[in-house]
Amino acid sequence: MPSMRFNAKALNAFLSSFGAVAEDLQVTLSAGGVMEAEVAFQTYYLRRKGLIPYEGKEDTGTFYISDLDKTRQFIKRCKSEFVTLKQTGSGKTLFVIAGRSKVQFPTSTSITSASRASIVGKMFQAYVDSKQTTFANKDVSTSGSLDLSDLMSVKAMSGILDSSPVFEVTVNPSEKEFVIRAGKAHEARYFASTPVSDAVGDKVKANYGAWFIETLPLLNPSQAKFSVGESAPLILMQSWDSGEATLIVVDQRA
Repeated sequence: MPSMRFNAKALNAFLSSFGAVAEDLQVTLSAGGVMEAEVAFQTYYLRRKGLIPYEGKEDTGTFYISDLDKTRQFIKRCKSEFVTLKQTGSGKTLFVIAGRSKVQFPTSTSITSASRASIVGKMFQAYVDSKQTTFANKDVSTSGSLDLSDLMSVKAMSGILDSSPVFEVTVNPSEKEFVIRAGKAHEARYFASTPVSDAVGDKVKANYGAWFIETLPLLNPSQAKFSVGESAPLILMQSWDSGEATLIVVDQRA
């Protein structure tokens, strides 16, 4: 029965970091106020882990959030510095308490985003066990490190490119460059690139659909490690002082 009082701004930032399509969320709470959650959809998988500042007694357990959007809305609108999350288990009511205000959210026994994520999470573990060379039986041995801040302009392309853009990612280890291209001739076209360090593997190209605009900015605009291959997902991993994240973007032909 986890019950803990968190910094509202930090908590809402964590709950809002899984993408607009995430409607529910299963959050594991570990010692020290560390939260971890993972979601999976047809276009991407995201796992995030982070330290959420808190006050008072710490606790551990799992929060099951069926209506993620309304939970976030209440936390944002209540204007309290700290909010308490309290729940007795799966399928049980989630209490969100801010000052003298309290909202009770009914919870389903099934968190859809978590159910999907567990399958992809096992595939990711197999990727780690393969020394980061294969994912779902596809070669992703071209890898390196890059600075995502150079690529975050992709989120501004919504409404500028056509309604169904294809983003071509080219990685050339010999030239130490990661390049994104999108758009057709006689239409708006987009180009972005960033240097690659610790590059290994062969030159590869992979294509991603319109979801690339929304998924890449789910990570922080900072350093990340990546793995990719022909007709294979793009795997990005980050870590920082208070957390870590893994994003897997599904290739258009995968």
